[in-house]
Amino acid sequence: MSNNVRFDSTIPPADNDMNGLDSITQELIDDPMTARVVLLLVNAPKSIVNAEAGTTLPKLNIIRAEPVGTLGEVAKELRDQFLKSAEKRTGKTPLPLDTVEVVQQGPISDAEAGS
Repeated sequence: MSNNVRFDSTIPPADNDMNGLDSITQELIDDPMTARVVLLLVNAPKSIVNAEAGTTLPKLNIIRAEPVGTLGEVAKELRDQFLKSAEKRTGKTPLPLDTVEVVQQGPISDAEAGS
């Protein structure tokens, strides 16, 4: 989890055409460990202010989410742009996307999932 940014827990409802994530629900259930590329549009209309610590953490709000595909399905240019952006941000050469391991966590409870 980032120390500088938090995600708001809500995403747009599927019935307003702004949340494409619902279209891959079955894929996520059938193959949960496959990394998928998702394009997000975000803003930060809310922040968490800690007056004692003197910190403000923006809460990212997902405006729109569109699944693009698995790493093998997306265009090489998009994968290259992803790595170029990471290198620009960190100043380091990032690991290739297909060699990065996804950390597996155990199942989450309904309470953790927000159900």
